[in-house]
Amino acid sequence: MFKIIFIIVTLIFFLISFAISYYEVNKKTYNTSYVGIIDYTKAHPELKNSIENFKKLQGELGCLDASSRNYKYISDYGFAKTGYCNANLLGNFDDAWQVISSSDSISEDNYLLKSKLKQTVTEENRVCLIHESERGECDYENIVKYTANYVFYLQVVLYTLIAGGIWIVFWLVLYYKGFLYIVYGGGGQEEMEGK
Repeated sequence: MFKIIFIIVTLIFFLISFAISYYEVNKKTYNTSYVGIIDYTKAHPELKNSIENFKKLQGELGCLDASSRNYKYISDYGFAKTGYCNANLLGNFDDAWQVISSSDSISEDNYLLKSKLKQTVTEENRVCLIHESERGECDYENIVKYTANYVFYLQVVLYTLIAGGIWIVFWLVLYYKGFLYIVYGGGGQEEMEGK
């Protein structure tokens, strides 16, 4: 009966360990695959505004921090509701302006802002215009969609096996210590030497 209970509890421990490992292993560039919004936009010049299609890609939306190779969280909910990305942004600037000016904070007749944005698009050869409030503290060129790859899952399995191994060794030590206690009694070392 003890063996059956031990096996069931160990299986439950492995499942819990796997779930915890899955959420605790950091997703970094070496254990994920990702695509940036700029690369996606340039690869799909047929899309009028690539943001909606980009948001529908499989994976999590994030901001790539190149120095630490980590991803920062970006909310899907508020992301780029009034943003515009197009491979030929300058050629489609009037369409982009209509989308951007639909924001509550920008009036459509704000010609000064419109001309400044158009100049920025021309000088920086931009493909995206996304207001800072809709992309967090992330530069638009670092916005990515990322998914875990096989390295991530190998890490999760490895951490699960390590935790499970420690669990089994712990219980085996307790089991055999108890077995030795029963065989030799609880008298201690002096009593064993006296026999």
